Amino acid sequence: MYSKYFWAKNISLSWQHIDNNVYIIDHQNNEIYKLIDVGKHIWLEIDGRKNIEQIAFTLIQIYDVSLQELSKDIHYFLDYLNMLELVLKSDKPFSGLFVDDNY
Repeated sequence: MYSKYFWAKNISLSWQHIDNNVYIIDHQNNEIYKLIDVGKHIWLEIDGRKNIEQIAFTLIQIYDVSLQELSKDIHYFLDYLNMLELVLKSDKPFSGLFVDDNY
């Protein structure tokens, strides 16, 4: 149901993984976003080649919830990040600069 799209980080942003948090810097809008817990883990899994189902399969190892519930939560979170233009979605896997092999 949620696996239709592939997700990539917006390459115009800067971000850092510091301690147990991820900080996303949107230079264009002068905004800094702090991700903790589940949001941090989702962000670190976004690599341009994974869909929601693939991200959920990785995170289900960490969180004690059903795969369906986790997929739904990831879907809502990614839609929110997409609304903020922090991530991009495509019906095909991303390539080139949009692929993040850092994590």
